[in-house]
Amino acid sequence: MTDKQATLFARFIENRDVIKKTFPWESSYLYPIGASIFTDKGLTATPESLRTCLELLKENTGYFSNFRGTGKLPILCVLATDENPQTRMKRSIKAHEALRAHFSASQFLPLAAVILSEVDEYRYDQIAARAHGLYKRMRKEHPWLTSAEDTVFAV
Repeated sequence: MTDKQATLFARFIENRDVIKKTFPWESSYLYPIGASIFTDKGLTATPESLRTCLELLKENTGYFSNFRGTGKLPILCVLATDENPQTRMKRSIKAHEALRAHFSASQFLPLAAVILSEVDEYRYDQIAARAHGLYKRMRKEHPWLTSAEDTVFAV
């Protein structure tokens, strides 16, 4: 293992541990995902930034919002790694609205919205429509294998 690999691995473990200690009741499968988000951007997770983003999420979404569902932890990590989490949250909500015009509500749609929020806002509807077309093709070709979680792949 090179020094660079060892450094990345150490940062990944540190990020995983910080996220795990900050949100001990989340699924253990999500901690490595969150750690990867921070490590990929060369950042170290802090409990403060994660909690701030949790409050931001609560302020901008309803209690029963799918943003607070299964994908909450990865969404918080993306927000915490963004230079401006407030703007990213608002863009994610707009992207979610564009996706909802084409897809049914699901716990996976907010994850797709966070991904979509990386592009220019004027492209949200165009990309959402194209993703819906891709999803319909996936569903047609593989009806038994395609489900709501594949909306993320389509986007």
